[in-house]
Amino acid sequence: MALGRRGKPDKLMLHTDQGVQYRTAQYQALLTLNGIEPSMSRKGNCLDNAAMVSLFHTLKTEHVRHHRYRTHQQARQSLLDYMTPF
Repeated sequence: MALGRRGKPDKLMLHTDQGVQYRTAQYQALLTLNGIEPSMSRKGNCLDNAAMVSLFHTLKTEHVRHHRYRTHQQARQSLLDYMTPF
């Protein structure tokens, strides 16, 4: 979705956990095709994702908890507007 909205980045690293969905050949090929460098957290090291955990905590406490969404689409649009204000 980000590639569709913003286009290919000049330089980007994408950090994820070691979930199977991020290790598939198809997903890795998509990253390579778009010039995105993959980065995965180390097995059993929860601190690797501390920045993302903090981001999602802030998102929930500053935004999500103050809204009542009637539909999935309404929630999706609200989150997109919050995270991509420009």
